[in-house]
Amino acid sequence: VYQKLCEEAKSRGLLKNLKPIILPRPGEWSKCTKTGLPKPPRSHFDKVTKRLVIQMDHYCPWLFNTVGWANLRYYMFFQVYLVISTLYITFMTFWPFVSVVGAPTGHENDEKVWTLPNNSTVLKPARDRIIFLFAVSSPVSTFLFLFLMWNLYLVLTAQTSVEVQINKLFQKEAVAQGLVFTNPYDLGYRENWYQAMG
Repeated sequence: VYQKLCEEAKSRGLLKNLKPIILPRPGEWSKCTKTGLPKPPRSHFDKVTKRLVIQMDHYCPWLFNTVGWANLRYYMFFQVYLVISTLYITFMTFWPFVSVVGAPTGHENDEKVWTLPNNSTVLKPARDRIIFLFAVSSPVSTFLFLFLMWNLYLVLTAQTSVEVQINKLFQKEAVAQGLVFTNPYDLGYRENWYQAMG
């Protein structure tokens, strides 16, 4: 029935902009063991939200939602904005951090004071804040950047974090049989980007 509906919609020109990755083959459908509902290809049951999610990547507590086919684009933008903002904080605190750490110490009214190269002074609370901001933002921005690169790799290879694990198993099976495994959903970097980001 599903195949007939797809063929009819294609013949009427209703699905000409829909990519084949969205049109599953009927043999790939199965039944979800948790919900008992028909399970589309590349979908997984999310234990947190208790629902099937197409192209489920993971449950994100920061978004309070499951990252999947419907919101992957927005999740990627969220990551880009996080990386940009943490890198901004890191770069804006780098020179003050270098100046404060290497500045000579003095005393003024029984409070520690650091004299910067431009002859301005910094009190201990301000110095501590500068050091704290740089010490926190630099590793966080590095981690977020690496995480963004990982998710970019997943988008460009048409995989999710769940499918990476599944594909590793398929790859081991293929190697054991003397075959080469290729991801059936991988359409090339450009087309994969278009599929995920529009």
